Amino acid sequence: FDWDLIYIRASLYSKAPEAPLDEVPGSSLFWARHRKVTDAYCLSRRGLARIAASGFSDSLIAFDEFLPALHSEHPRRDVMRLPCVERARGGDEGGFVGLSFGALVLSEVARVGSETNLS
Repeated sequence: FDWDLIYIRASLYSKAPEAPLDEVPGSSLFWARHRKVTDAYCLSRRGLARIAASGFSDSLIAFDEFLPALHSEHPRRDVMRLPCVERARGGDEGGFVGLSFGALVLSEVARVGSETNLS
């Protein structure tokens, strides 16, 4: 399964819920919606290449505004029309695939704790 970005920890900003990734049986992943306050994320080699080639470094935009515009509909149309966003989204190449672990996985870690909390 090809992906570009997985949010490890970020706040869901979208009012629409994230749909489970049914394409991968047993997965805890969801199709990412608009997220902000991105504390941790993972980029695939393809995702990193798309962002590096997008011209992002020549644009004045916060990364928290840029990332969600790549894989979901950003509420600001001017952001969606930025050349770096359009290039990174990939156009005919199948689009930028953003995934998340949703709220359940991280809230379970907060409830149960991690190994570092147990030592």
